[in-house]
Amino acid sequence: MGKIKSSFGKKHLFLFAFKSIVLNAVLIILFSLLITVILYKLDIDLSCQKWFSIFVCAVCAFFTALLCSLRFKNNGFIIGIISYIPLFIYSTVNLIIGDHDILIFAIKAALCVLSAGIGGTLAVKRAKKVRIR
Repeated sequence: MGKIKSSFGKKHLFLFAFKSIVLNAVLIILFSLLITVILYKLDIDLSCQKWFSIFVCAVCAFFTALLCSLRFKNNGFIIGIISYIPLFIYSTVNLIIGDHDILIFAIKAALCVLSAGIGGTLAVKRAKKVRIR
């Protein structure tokens, strides 16, 4: 049996982290833009915007975990939660800098962890399994 090269693992980990950061940024921008257009077109009060941010972050966490976990074969829930870390840092910075409610942050974090875990689990179950005979 051949030796396992550790450089491959570092490359795989770096690509996972890079993909997670980029996907979180792109998806949060796209879903925020979509919710902004919906709020504008339906003329919904901007005080409801903080509740829509929970939905945006949960959907972003789900799709990021789903797309980042496709290359992994097991531990999908944990991989999904790890892919949520950049979005959690973004939400924490928003909580510290902005004038946000801690209850909204707690609800957002709980729903995002759950949706990222589900997305990671679904991605791992869809991954192609290699069977060696």
